[in-house]
Amino acid sequence: MNKNKFYLPLIALVFSLLIAFSVFFNVLSTDDSEIMTGIKAIFGGEIASFGDFASAELKFNIINFAAFFLPFVVTVIWFLVDSNDKKAHASSLLLSVAAAVVFILSIILVFRLPENTVAVFDIFGIEGSATYEGANLGIGAVIAYISGIIGAIAAILYSVIQIKKI
Repeated sequence: MNKNKFYLPLIALVFSLLIAFSVFFNVLSTDDSEIMTGIKAIFGGEIASFGDFASAELKFNIINFAAFFLPFVVTVIWFLVDSNDKKAHASSLLLSVAAAVVFILSIILVFRLPENTVAVFDIFGIEGSATYEGANLGIGAVIAYISGIIGAIAAILYSVIQIKKI
């Protein structure tokens, strides 16, 4: 198992990349065939516009951004620290635990993607907002969800191996 320990940060890195790249796929779909990519769910954009009297748009969403990109950032740092300094057991352990927590947080946030994605409406100058609670998760969200689970398992296994060494 100790030999496999060196591959676990790489495995976590690969699956964090899959989470990050899943934003290019459809992450939400509604019953009326509206499909939203992860890019739009994160960075926002116009959904609909009916002249000057009615419009709907999405704003930048930091929670959705964290769901898709935070695992990649933490895993890159963990991978670089672990591959550059083989004697940094405490920092590798700390970063692997952080990666496990971030992967689990990503799983939760991807699962809550419909509730976290908020559309802002402006109808005749009256503003309102609504979530996509009735939407289904798309293929991008499913890829991110499964990748998050595998990444979390890799980070937890690495943490357990590091704790056994201490």
